[in-house]
Amino acid sequence: SVAEKTTSISFNMKANHYYLITTDGGMGSKLPADHKAAIASGWRRYLWDGAISWDGLNWNTTYHVYDYDLKDTKQATYKSIKKKVKTVKGQIGGSIQLSEEMAAGATLKATLKETMTTKGSWKWEKAESPTSTTWTELSKETSAKENNISSSYVLKQEDSSKYIRATFTAADEAFEGSITASS
Repeated sequence: SVAEKTTSISFNMKANHYYLITTDGGMGSKLPADHKAAIASGWRRYLWDGAISWDGLNWNTTYHVYDYDLKDTKQATYKSIKKKVKTVKGQIGGSIQLSEEMAAGATLKATLKETMTTKGSWKWEKAESPTSTTWTELSKETSAKENNISSSYVLKQEDSSKYIRATFTAADEAFEGSITASS
C-alpha cells in the first residue's frame, strides 16, 4: 500500500549470494571478507533462487542493490553487481477532522488525523453542494509549513447555506497527495 510510512522493493536473487540495499553507492570497496562480517554489516544471504522483497525502505529515495557472491573471496577479484533503484513517493493517507460549529462568526477548524506527513499547505473553499465541480477559494496558504497539523477559517454571513471544504496538500520529500473534508 502507498499510504504506509515505508515501502519495499522486490527483485530476483540467486541462491547463496549476499544482498545489501543501501543509499551508499560506494560499497564496492567495503565488501565483507566472510559470512560473519557480511551478516554483521547488514548483508542478507538467501539459500534459494527466486524473488525476494526488501521492506523498511524510505519513500522517494535512491538505493543501491548489491549482489555479492562471497565464495569468490579467496580469489584476487570479487564479483559484485550493483543496481541503482529509486523508490517513488508515498501517499499522504489519513483524513481531516472538521469542527462542527457552522454559524456565521464561528471558527471552523480542520485537523489532520493519522497522515504520513504534516508538511504541506491548507486551502479553504466554498460551493453550493459537496459534489460541485466549481469551488470558490476562501483562503490559501502560499507556502508549505512543517508540522502544519491544523488550519482555521472564520465563517462569514455570505458562507451561510454553502458547503465549506478544507484541503491539505502534502509538500514533503517522501509523501505526496491531497486530502479533503467538507461540511
